Amino acid sequence: MNGYQNFRFSVFLTVGCLAKMFGPDGDPEAQFDYYARHLKFEKVYLECFRGEATPLDRLLAAKAFFEARGVETATAIMPSHVNAFDSSARMLCFTNPDVQRLFSEYIASMGAYFGEIMIDDSLATDCTCERCRKAKGDRSWSEFRTALMTDFCRDYILAPARAVNPNVRVTLKYPTWHESFQELGYDTETQPPMFDEIYSGTETRHTTYSLFRNPRYTSYSLIRYLQSLPPHNNRGGWFDSILCANNMNYFCEQAELTLLSSPREVTLFDWSLNLDTMFPPALGYFLDRTDRFLGELGAPAGVPVYLPHHSRGEDHVFDFLGMCGVPADPTVTFPDRPRLVICTAASCCDPDLTGKLKAHLLAGGDAVLTSGCLALLQDRPDFEFTAMRVTGRSCAGQQFGGFDAGWSTDVAYRNAEKAVSLPVIEWMTNENEFFAVQTQPGFPNILLARSWYGAGKCWVLNVPDDMADYSAVPPQVMDTVRKYLSRDLPVWLEGENDVALFPRDNDTFAVKSFLEHGSPALFHVRGSRERLTDLTTGRSYAPYTRLSRARQLFTDPGNLTLPVADAGVETVFRVPLSPLTLHAFRWE
Repeated sequence: MNGYQNFRFSVFLTVGCLAKMFGPDGDPEAQFDYYARHLKFEKVYLECFRGEATPLDRLLAAKAFFEARGVETATAIMPSHVNAFDSSARMLCFTNPDVQRLFSEYIASMGAYFGEIMIDDSLATDCTCERCRKAKGDRSWSEFRTALMTDFCRDYILAPARAVNPNVRVTLKYPTWHESFQELGYDTETQPPMFDEIYSGTETRHTTYSLFRNPRYTSYSLIRYLQSLPPHNNRGGWFDSILCANNMNYFCEQAELTLLSSPREVTLFDWSLNLDTMFPPALGYFLDRTDRFLGELGAPAGVPVYLPHHSRGEDHVFDFLGMCGVPADPTVTFPDRPRLVICTAASCCDPDLTGKLKAHLLAGGDAVLTSGCLALLQDRPDFEFTAMRVTGRSCAGQQFGGFDAGWSTDVAYRNAEKAVSLPVIEWMTNENEFFAVQTQPGFPNILLARSWYGAGKCWVLNVPDDMADYSAVPPQVMDTVRKYLSRDLPVWLEGENDVALFPRDNDTFAVKSFLEHGSPALFHVRGSRERLTDLTTGRSYAPYTRLSRARQLFTDPGNLTLPVADAGVETVFRVPLSPLTLHAFRWE
């Protein structure tokens, strides 16, 4: 079948889907024709096990059916619970010999018939049975389960598959909930090199009602994080329509955001769930629209957020920043050059974080510490980069101000629509510079401030007690946050919150509005530019204005701060954004 130009599209068929489609009352021709009318799918995953097995004759009949129509096939296994297995947990117990034997048998059997096996995203365990407690010993549950599942992957998945078929490719799909990986046995350090490829679960669904605890930006950021894992073998992203029936945009934007992370393949789950519904026709439109401009975009080039292996803390704070126009790009690797990096509480899981920060700052780099990160670092004896301190108290307020150079008399203070609760941060007067604050009578509180350390700058970014309240901070104040956190990028966004920016490395960028109404946006592009072209519509925009960039630089940390004119120029383009729409642009 003819596919899309910039990615492969596949559909997943569960054990239940195969039973309906190829059972006595199934009509595979009609089902196939429905999907073929709306989606250019080139591949299907045919599930062999999900608590129960697909009969081998049905599986092979499905394989022959799709391959006869030019569709590639792979198989898959969902490690879901089997009632016959004794377990004290909702998930499988992987110390259970029966589970080990089941995997070995099914994997070996599938390796004999298929060239690829996908392991769905429940290769994890919360079991605390007597056998698991004994095997755990004095280790933490994270230590025990990551070691257990690494060994299980080697002995009961990869070994039996390759014994039968040395050329079989085995793919491990990681779930959406990255903050819980290590607690349930997923190991981002040992597993990716073991498997031929890995896959990302980007099914954020309707985030108000989903229990994943992440915003919609996760459909982009999770792939970016898994792409950063050595040996950099993440192939694709996987989404579904669960909890999306009341909002078609929530469903389709999962695909858009997944594609912005530059995967080679995207997968829709599952065949029966979406059959004869409104989802495939709408998805087909969005995929065609995105495919038309996707090839013109370069590689993603956002602000690195340092997430070491086996880390958690301030879970998904970077995704909430991403929803507000900070192009957050999580990575397992601390930057090796002096550029701005964001460190969250999760970054503190690296025991050498202060050493990395010191070298980075002394080399002239900038580091943004969230309030959660600062709270964990501030009492360490080797932490000396700022005198700002998190107190353990919180204060709620509605008035905010943003500055370009510390306190100023000509700043317009703005009121949020609701009170925003922030951790209280104390500072030493004149030790730091303020850029965004929450104000109360006699009690201002930092939203964004910085201290100088050596040749670099240590920034502190306060995180609301409810991270979603970044969207409640007045947009004019969040503009200040966006401006300074995007200082190393070729473009930054001035405008409303709930608009995400995706810079690329080739004079292009994408922007996704999550707003349910139209809104103007100002795109500040470095350098003198003549036009900005919307790659989705072909419309061109002339410059709205040009601005000179001014910085204040230390000629010597021991001397006065001297204003130095920066020869750089920003060209500003004013663009109206359609509601709930993805746009892509190129500047010239």
